[in-house]
Amino acid sequence: MAAKFNNGTRAAGVVAYQDSEDPNQFYYFPQSINSSLGENLTDFLVTYWGISDSFYDLVDGKYQSICGGVMGGKAKIEITEYQTKQIEKKIKNDYNIKNPRLLPLFLINVKVQPTFAGNVLGINSGGDAVFPDTLSIGNEFTFVVGAANTRFASVVAARNRGEGMIVNPQFGINITGEAEFRGEPWTAEIECEISQVWSYARTHISASASFGWFKLGSGEYESIVRDLYRNNIIKSNYKEGSIFTEQYGRQMFEEAKKIFEAINAAALNGTGFFKFEPITDPEAKSSLVFGLFSGFSVSINASYTSSVFKQKINYKNTFTYTGNFKAKMPIGMALAVACNTSTYSHFQDINDSSEPCITDIKLRALNDRIRREEAKKDPLYARLQRTAGSIDHTEYARILAEIDNLNATETFRSLSQDNSKGIKFSGDSLIFGLDETTTDELFNI
Repeated sequence: MAAKFNNGTRAAGVVAYQDSEDPNQFYYFPQSINSSLGENLTDFLVTYWGISDSFYDLVDGKYQSICGGVMGGKAKIEITEYQTKQIEKKIKNDYNIKNPRLLPLFLINVKVQPTFAGNVLGINSGGDAVFPDTLSIGNEFTFVVGAANTRFASVVAARNRGEGMIVNPQFGINITGEAEFRGEPWTAEIECEISQVWSYARTHISASASFGWFKLGSGEYESIVRDLYRNNIIKSNYKEGSIFTEQYGRQMFEEAKKIFEAINAAALNGTGFFKFEPITDPEAKSSLVFGLFSGFSVSINASYTSSVFKQKINYKNTFTYTGNFKAKMPIGMALAVACNTSTYSHFQDINDSSEPCITDIKLRALNDRIRREEAKKDPLYARLQRTAGSIDHTEYARILAEIDNLNATETFRSLSQDNSKGIKFSGDSLIFGLDETTTDELFNI
């Protein structure tokens, strides 16, 4: 007995998969969760820094502006009574079943990342996570998630520009685990040249997308994927099953996601070409198969040009979704505890001990800092993109990574302390803080 990969339905942020043998049995999975202190979230505590104002610490031998936070407590990933009623109603309508039975989907190989207001702080940048390797939906677990030394510059670089201002000052966690599914006979040999895949995807995003990350609408992304197959940019040789049907639609998007992850691997020292994140809105709607079942939202890195690949990189793989297999499943959990006089004890701002909450004033200051950083670095991104036709991909990725991690506006030595160490413009040349890195030095010219 296992959940059927291609047979499920969705309502109120919950997906339910029908059992492979018992048609009345369904396995539910919450794609997004809003937590409530005292209900599915207890013993909650957040300590954060570098959000209300600049915070400096010694990183790689230098004092740098960093953002970070540590979250801990006990939580329970569980659907609400309202969600239960909605998914049961949807199952009854879609499957004509009077009394469906619900069991939670079981996850293994669980990974977690901390987030703040939609920005992933990242445990890979000097952070840590204490989290169960297996996760049973409905059971309480203890967690500690932290990002200790995330550079302010890299947080700005990871921001989705298309989303505009930060309006939701919530801490949260992104959870990804593997669940076991039963697939119907389906095997395909997939082949593509990833520079062509990237070029097609990049040229089909908004013309205003010049630098940084831009989140795609589910319909836009799904259209890109389907066109890649229709135009034979991604070549498919099917041994079992087919592709242009609702029955096998999910396999197509699972394949495409793995191809895009292979493109990310070609980013070398860069930040990647595509970003997949859990859907955080329980009411988010999607008209097609990918958004319905995957639970991932998709962003594309516009800092890479469509012509960044000058060499051919062939990708070939055989995908099989027959019998039992494991697939990645994401959960977005907003730790949406309201900070007020009754919950002060759950929050601590290292920058400002007098005000533990994230206020509108703090958010405006953060957004001002982000805009200043972007404004100073955008000329560097523009200059890099003008070199796309004259340098190879390896060099392009190296320079992009340096720009992303370069702190243009927040240095330990402020302008008022030593103006000679501040930021100066001279044509295309910029001098950045203590490092005094010019664009000529960055581009090795």
